[in-house]
Amino acid sequence: MASRTRFVFTSFILAETHAYFSRSPALRAQILDDAQKNPALQWESVWQSDETAALTLLRQHRDKEYSLCDAISFVVMKRLGISRAATFDGHFRQFGGFEIVE
Repeated sequence: MASRTRFVFTSFILAETHAYFSRSPALRAQILDDAQKNPALQWESVWQSDETAALTLLRQHRDKEYSLCDAISFVVMKRLGISRAATFDGHFRQFGGFEIVE
């Protein structure tokens, strides 16, 4: 039985993606619809401890240009044991520890 690829996202990813496409009403609506209805997407809650760990990470890596959204993604992915990231964001490569799928 083949495993199905699922894409995990958080409210931070949704907010950043929605903001990026906010100038296009059709795309803006599609982003929201996909977040709620697309079976390939898995919504993961961000825990308070994830936020705290992300803030710590940002303070420890002041020489990097990670966003808070990036740092939360790193922390949540580590918590869930996710080692592959589908991204064009160079910060994941800069952070290290993830196989990048482009």
